[in-house]
Amino acid sequence: MGTNVHEEVDRLTQHGHTCLSEGNIDDACSAFERAAALSSHIEEGYTERACYFNLGACYVAQGDARKGLEYLKKAVPPDKDSDGCANYADLHYNLGLAYDALNLLQSGVECYETALMEYKNQNNQEMQAETLNKLAVDCSAIGEAKKAADYFGDAAGVYKGLGDKKNEVLALTSRASLLGLLKEIDECAKTLTLVIEQCEDLTDQTLQGKIYNDLGLLYNGLKSYKHAAECFEIAIPLISGASQEKELEAVLRQNLGAVYNQLGQYRKALQHHKIAGKLHGELGSRSAEGQTFCNMGFAYSQLKDYENAKDRFSQAIQASIDTNDTRSHWQASEGLAAVYFLQGNYKKAVENYKIALGLLSSSGDITAEHNERIVNKLADAMKFQLAQGKSDNWQKNSSYRRSKGSKKSPQNGKDELDMEKSYKRVGKTRLRKENHRLIAHGLAGHDITESDEPDSSSNSSDSESDAEFKGEQARYVSTPKEKKRRERREKKNLTGSRPELLLSGPYQKLIKNRRSSADDNNEAYEEPVDDNVAPSPSKERIPKADYSVEMPRAYREAYLASIANSSPEHSREVKRVSLDKQPHTTKSKTCVIQ
Repeated sequence: MGTNVHEEVDRLTQHGHTCLSEGNIDDACSAFERAAALSSHIEEGYTERACYFNLGACYVAQGDARKGLEYLKKAVPPDKDSDGCANYADLHYNLGLAYDALNLLQSGVECYETALMEYKNQNNQEMQAETLNKLAVDCSAIGEAKKAADYFGDAAGVYKGLGDKKNEVLALTSRASLLGLLKEIDECAKTLTLVIEQCEDLTDQTLQGKIYNDLGLLYNGLKSYKHAAECFEIAIPLISGASQEKELEAVLRQNLGAVYNQLGQYRKALQHHKIAGKLHGELGSRSAEGQTFCNMGFAYSQLKDYENAKDRFSQAIQASIDTNDTRSHWQASEGLAAVYFLQGNYKKAVENYKIALGLLSSSGDITAEHNERIVNKLADAMKFQLAQGKSDNWQKNSSYRRSKGSKKSPQNGKDELDMEKSYKRVGKTRLRKENHRLIAHGLAGHDITESDEPDSSSNSSDSESDAEFKGEQARYVSTPKEKKRRERREKKNLTGSRPELLLSGPYQKLIKNRRSSADDNNEAYEEPVDDNVAPSPSKERIPKADYSVEMPRAYREAYLASIANSSPEHSREVKRVSLDKQPHTTKSKTCVIQ
């Protein structure tokens, strides 16, 4: 009877392995379940643990990690030598996979470390590399970036020994990304040099394109936008024309357009945004298409094409609604509000800033920086709306007084204004003009010279209104000198030189530091225009037209797409290496009963 049970357990185990090799996981699980049930009738711990191990590994591969972990724990021997060192290492590797699937990453790291030690003892280089890669991913995810970078470096060394150039380059790329995150620039530069050298020797052009995309993202994170653009430019010809690589081309076009936005080359950016949007649309990637619309909205706004900017931000909002992407929704609403602000439609600006603030609060990814920025912008828009309302009331009242004063006198039938014209005065005088020097240029009326004086015959109520209006409108006033300075500044911006910044608010020190750092490194980095420059009551005059080149900070952090996934969850700024991005296959190790 015992012999028959042993034979049946062995047969079922072999059948389970065959099903696994054919990719038939359900049949494999069924075979391992029957083998495990029979093994309980055999008074032999090793056989029973081996069956539990196979069943647990199969459950993990099937996606039921909780149930798989339960059986894998039953497979742990009383000591590591009981069932053989090879099984002990494989068991802990599979335990690590189960903990990863349950997001218990710290426990996964402990299991992988045990497995790694045993694989080193066995000189099993293939599994050493796989385990080092798993350790690197988990350490990065739990915030231990330095350990993760070291593990990727070790993995690259093992892959090199195995002659696996593809995975060596991928491990080095991941290491460089983490070193960039840690700001270890010298070590990062050395690793990048190795990556580029190794990448040139690869024969797989698609893989080369993916690696250059990752390098571009790394350079973008380091604010080295020229180098980022070069990487994306190199990558596009490597994959263009391949129908199966449309998704990768869309990603690269989206990223290149975003980097050109950062460099201030908005027309070039739009060329790539349009191609990326078309490709995302053909692929049905609605969320990525919405991100591209946001990038296009920013570019159009910087070119002062506000109607197209509004259209693109509105399309981005609709895409975010379609995909239930709250983060993209509030960012697109913030962008739309900024465009309305630039157009002087402060009512609409206030409405959209309120929408953005409400969505931010409910999105779950609220940060002090985002919240403070939008609150400040909302406050500025409300102040402008109030000032605009007072200005409209003042102009309405002035018009009413003029129309009232122009009525005919009942005594002589002459117009009071005609009497004013014929009245003799001593000295130089002129009529009170409708658009005096307190009206902002470009908002109403024609340009006037500094020599124009208000009419001394104006009544006292007009003078009081002038004083009140001056207090509300001073920040809008643009003198001829300021207007010339602004025109020169805009001309410089169009030729690609660094724009003159109006620095104020909490980001002033940050922007200065970034500019200083870029100069020290000889980077051709053009600092984006600060969008948080708001009119301050303490400042006498700020030209309204200066707002024509300002946009929300959110869109300076342009939407960059990863190759693995362009879903909303993967567009967030998460300081870890995605499990989905790793090139290494997840293995469920199983043992064969001898």
